[in-house]
Amino acid sequence: MTERFSKPNASPSPRLASSSANGRGASLAGNGVTDRYGFFVDAERKAEEDEYIWRHPEMPAKQRMWAGMLGQWGSVSQQRRKMLCREGIPQSMRRIVWPVLLESGDRLGFEADAYQALKSRPAANPELFAVIERDLGRTFPTHRWFVREDGVGRSKLRGILRAYANLDPEVGYVQGMAFLASTLLLHIEDEEKTFCAFVSLMHRPKYSMSKMFSAGFPALHMRFYQLEKLMRRRCTSLLRLLKKFHVTPELYATQWFLTLFSYQLDFGLLSRIWDMFLCEGWKIIFRVSITFFCSTRKLCGMRRMKAIFF
Repeated sequence: MTERFSKPNASPSPRLASSSANGRGASLAGNGVTDRYGFFVDAERKAEEDEYIWRHPEMPAKQRMWAGMLGQWGSVSQQRRKMLCREGIPQSMRRIVWPVLLESGDRLGFEADAYQALKSRPAANPELFAVIERDLGRTFPTHRWFVREDGVGRSKLRGILRAYANLDPEVGYVQGMAFLASTLLLHIEDEEKTFCAFVSLMHRPKYSMSKMFSAGFPALHMRFYQLEKLMRRRCTSLLRLLKKFHVTPELYATQWFLTLFSYQLDFGLLSRIWDMFLCEGWKIIFRVSITFFCSTRKLCGMRRMKAIFF
């Protein structure tokens, strides 16, 4: 399986004020300045971020609290975990906390031992690695790890995606998976640990992302159906307007669901969403989607089609 996922031409994907342009519309600043996540930004944006960090520093007490909680993670209730993840995981702790939330540590004895062999093995479908190679340059193109062809990010991401394609040949590689793997990589940094986390994201029942990429996308269409059911309860008038113009979930939610918003959103906001998603699962993705739509209820009074796409 190769390029089954294509990006819709028109998608009402929120473009929030961003320090970190991820996919569409990303541009590379020429002054070499990066934000705290490693994305190139202009001097004005860098100054704004520096001021924000100065006014809202990571609290050492919160870091100590997370470190202590990780030491007794098994005895921490799900309600407590959920509350803390909703408050936000300190950026400095995500490389440790995310693998714990994904329960990928127990995979290190299996996939990590086999990782080098998996990523070195030729693909069953020779075209598969060529598709991966093309997508490396399209993934977070303004991040310092990915901006160069010989960058460390592209090298690690290449290995992760090739290894997964060989581990799960039924799914192989599909567009959209690169953004999932690279979001994990930029937080966890270690290549083999990121691979184990990615395998957990793809296969643990709480996330089941591998089913989203299966041939024919049956799980993706099930998510579309679930989203429309929720919209019928929460955003009835907007859903009616979308249907009037034959705007289906395939047009606006494909990228949201296949990349878990990593193609569209500011990286800081994305990280907060993933904090909750990794803890609670798919209900977070639906809640974020509904929030986007509820914030556009004013569109319901607009009759022109262009009002729908923003």
